[in-house]
Amino acid sequence: MRLAVILVVGAVLSGGCVEREIQIRSLPAGARVYLDGEYVGLTPCTSSFEFYGTREIELRKPGYKVVRRLERVSAPAYGRFPLDLFSEVLSPARLRDVHGFSYPLEPLPPEGEAEGLYRRALEFGHEGEAVESESGGEG
Repeated sequence: MRLAVILVVGAVLSGGCVEREIQIRSLPAGARVYLDGEYVGLTPCTSSFEFYGTREIELRKPGYKVVRRLERVSAPAYGRFPLDLFSEVLSPARLRDVHGFSYPLEPLPPEGEAEGLYRRALEFGHEGEAVESESGGEG
């Protein structure tokens, strides 16, 4: 009996877990990837996540149209109740759940220098941070 209790406690404490990852690729590679509004790297990239559901994926690369998609990331069978108790806590094995998304990037049409500069400023404007003037702000 004592051995059984020790084995159960040991299994719970050293129990398995599920490693969840989203892999994002683009063609061509090297696009900036934002997952749910947060920068996660350049394509191809992999990002871990904790919860399933709809994720917002955005890709940005100079000279290409911005790609924005809502992608459903669904739990596998072992990630749904009541099997999730076993896979998350009691399983002696580590499970890996990988969701991959691949996007072709569409080049922007050629344009004049002024229009291109304006478009790029709008396109990447949200990435910059506000900087206070050297004069100390307002006034």
